[in-house]
Amino acid sequence: MKNKIYLSASIIPFMLSASFLNAAETNSLEPQQQVGDARTGDLEEIVVTGTIQKKSRFDILQSTNVISGKRLEEELAPTLGETLDHLPGLSSSSFGPGSSRPVVRGLSGDRVRILIGGVGSIDASSTSPDHAVSSDTLTATSVEVLRGPATLLYGSNAVGGVINVLDGRIPFEMPANTASGAARLQYGTNSDEMSAAGAINFAATDTIAIHLDASLRDMGDMTVPGYLESKALRELEEEEGEEEHSEEEAYKVAENTSISTESGAFGISNFFEGGFIGASVSYYGTNYGIPGHHGEHHDEEGHEGEEEHGEEEEHEGEEEHGEEEHGEEDVRIDLEQIRFDVMGEYGLNSSFLEKAKFRFGIADYEHVELEGEEVGTTFLNDGWEGRVEFVQRMNNGFSGAFGLQAKRRVFEAIGAEAFVPKNETEQFGLFGIENWTMGNTTLEGGIRLENTKVKSFDDLTSNDYTGVSISGGASYKLSEDSLIGTTIHRSERAPNAEELFSNGPHLATQVYELGNDALGKETAIGGEVSYRFKSDALSSSVTLFYNKFNDFIYQNFTGAEEDELPVAQFSATDARFWGVEAEFLAELYSSEDLNISIDTIFDFVKAKDTVNDAPLPRTPPMSVTFGTEADYKNFNARAELTWNDKQDEITAYELPTDSYVSFDLNFSYRPMGDEGNWLFMIQGKNLTNEDIRHHTSFLKDMLPSAGRDVRFAVKYTF
Repeated sequence: MKNKIYLSASIIPFMLSASFLNAAETNSLEPQQQVGDARTGDLEEIVVTGTIQKKSRFDILQSTNVISGKRLEEELAPTLGETLDHLPGLSSSSFGPGSSRPVVRGLSGDRVRILIGGVGSIDASSTSPDHAVSSDTLTATSVEVLRGPATLLYGSNAVGGVINVLDGRIPFEMPANTASGAARLQYGTNSDEMSAAGAINFAATDTIAIHLDASLRDMGDMTVPGYLESKALRELEEEEGEEEHSEEEAYKVAENTSISTESGAFGISNFFEGGFIGASVSYYGTNYGIPGHHGEHHDEEGHEGEEEHGEEEEHEGEEEHGEEEHGEEDVRIDLEQIRFDVMGEYGLNSSFLEKAKFRFGIADYEHVELEGEEVGTTFLNDGWEGRVEFVQRMNNGFSGAFGLQAKRRVFEAIGAEAFVPKNETEQFGLFGIENWTMGNTTLEGGIRLENTKVKSFDDLTSNDYTGVSISGGASYKLSEDSLIGTTIHRSERAPNAEELFSNGPHLATQVYELGNDALGKETAIGGEVSYRFKSDALSSSVTLFYNKFNDFIYQNFTGAEEDELPVAQFSATDARFWGVEAEFLAELYSSEDLNISIDTIFDFVKAKDTVNDAPLPRTPPMSVTFGTEADYKNFNARAELTWNDKQDEITAYELPTDSYVSFDLNFSYRPMGDEGNWLFMIQGKNLTNEDIRHHTSFLKDMLPSAGRDVRFAVKYTF
């Protein structure tokens, strides 16, 4: 695996035509210098993802959020989905503490692109909810969320949205001082969590900057408020006449939910007149349990549940469900990724073009699913992705960019849960986007041409798709403080390898998956309308969105069973998603020593199969968050109350999910006279010990989120 990475480094200079730069990274482990270090409602925060030039949230047509600085410190969690769960329009797939992807406006999986510094995460997280994103939140500097029609810059797989994790591992500017960096320690009471992270940037010469970082996290089994199984599931089991095992039923401690994670990176950049070029090599490794799922430990002959051997003496006390010759073993995932990245920027001496930016990443990914000490299934994912973008000079109100993107993935599953054959995906896209600003009016339009080839190595089946995506938008500044805008889009997404070629039991989701190689392109037509307001004491944003899908690809339960699992075949239907997102931030009182503010976040989404007039599965319910924050000299305190509505608009294969209310508190202190170098934090999560279950989770009836957790953290910057 390492040889592939070293070889790739020697050919990178010849592959700049397939790369992209995201040139606005800052290191959150270093002193913060970003604009808008307050709450998610701050419309002054700078966004770079999906934009031609860096812009504030207020000026971007599409709905965006930036989580960085103090906000990121407060929300930091082991998984990306949990870290972003409180943002408007976002929820979490919540597949245990070790694996959780963001769900954006009810869309997830291959419809939400996870980027690391502007290019794909190059892992297996989109193939199954139990597969973790190969990015350590401890090393993130900021996370940018772009909802809506982001397909033009990042591909048709971004129809739901883009999550871009910035990690600062490639220095994009020379350090202002000889060296700068930070170290962070944290302890959490719920799962006896210990985590540590550190980073440093320093100037090796007048033109060369170097970055180093490392992190560790160790967590025991998670504790929950009560029973692991939901009330709805326990009532259903009782109705179906299953025996009650009150003494045996899992309670309080969620076994096999422990996590061990480590990561590290080395980055170097060379600066020259008009630009720079940099590279980094990084490692990410994690070992985490899959709660609620077990593998089968077979006898030496490999028999499973055969009763004719008559070895009753050797299996006294075992149940009559085929466990005479095998027992259940906890399933854990042992994941490793080695990744090499390069990025750069070069100023162009042209009256038409201002600069060229590039970004390229290549990774070797492997994770092993362990059943006890035995290897059950091995997943391999070798891939690369790159972009190059040419930025136009501003001329008479016109600005724009054009470029190309390419990526390749070879994915293979080997072993008991090899529900998809070895496959290869190649994608190539050309895109262009133009802006025109005249006075208070801004118009934007773009187009993307994309070709995707998906091939199965089992029967050499190859599917070829060419799609065209377009978008347009307009905004008008009603005043310096307010703006109204609208966007429309039409995008085409090619089915992925799992949707085309799956054929086998997928134990993580407890489904026997069948692909459909006759699937065509999925088409989405939609848009959004938004209103934004900002002033010194108030900012707010309201967005109404609508998406209509033709040939929406989903798992259709056939009613059949295979390997004692329900059969779900990937099929196409028509679907409709619509909803509202709103943010509000107000400063109630401000003086030299004391500042008090309040904020609110509201969102809901409705998702429907319009052919069968039925709700779509795992749709998040309505959510409202109320927060209040006070800064007094060197102290900061924040209280946050979140209400999630019940979800009873469900499919025939779901159970309803109860509503919940959670309460969080955060306190931080910077010692006087220390120029803010030390930061001490105490955080209380789910202090009311509420039974929290995310309807977006496959595991929601078998495992709630964590119960009460108190975290202590200290951070030092220099």
